[in-house]
Amino acid sequence: MSHTEGAERTALEGLARVGYATKGIVYGAVGLLAVLAVVGAGGAIGGSERAIQTIGEQPFGLVLLVVLSIGLFAYAGWRGIQATLDPEHLGRDRKAIAKRIGYGFSALTHALLGVTAAQLVLGSSSGGGGGTKTWVAEVMAIEVVGPIVVGIAGAIAIGFGLQQLHKGLTVKFTKKLKSHEMSRRARKLAVKVGKAGLTARAVVFCILGGTLVHAAIANDPSDVKPLGEALAAIGRQPLGSVLLAATALGLMAYAAHQLVFARYRRIPS
Repeated sequence: MSHTEGAERTALEGLARVGYATKGIVYGAVGLLAVLAVVGAGGAIGGSERAIQTIGEQPFGLVLLVVLSIGLFAYAGWRGIQATLDPEHLGRDRKAIAKRIGYGFSALTHALLGVTAAQLVLGSSSGGGGGTKTWVAEVMAIEVVGPIVVGIAGAIAIGFGLQQLHKGLTVKFTKKLKSHEMSRRARKLAVKVGKAGLTARAVVFCILGGTLVHAAIANDPSDVKPLGEALAAIGRQPLGSVLLAATALGLMAYAAHQLVFARYRRIPS
């Protein structure tokens, strides 16, 4: 390996690991705030943007937001590389293309979160701006085609949620870890937080997808529930506080899962 190739690999690995760690921090904040809300110790039930805003309100908030912004752009960059350059050699069959499209969507959403953090640093936050509901309403405003597109997006979200559940239950994610560098205890912990975290994420994505499908059928974008509203909807069910706490703890487990990836994931050249 040449000096240039070594430098490129180091840069790519740093980009990915910083990205995974930052994603973990954001999910951890979402879950922690929801848990605090359930137990009546402050907190708030909200999505990623709310979590980023709360982080910015802490001591040294501006510094934290700068770090978050850089990390989110790093994760978006890593996902963009996975989508376009295929460093893991997924190929070009139907399954691989679908996975790479998913990477591209992840790159876009995390880049937008990075923009949100940057706007807060600059004091020009859009204040939420409608988020998911806004783009759903704009898409559904397109006659005939709009509701179909939203319905397909909902079906994809449900499919992704089920894929996350399958990945967690079958523990396939361990194939991407450098297990030989982990202690036995670390491997067991990685499996536990991975299972719990991916299951919680599956629940959230299935709810989000279900609301998109329902909105498309009813032709009513107000039926859509972004992450924060999806969590709130869980809390309104029978035994809602228990279910919400379990989901929030699951999201915190997913945060830990991302931190495990930040340390031990195999990053291809």
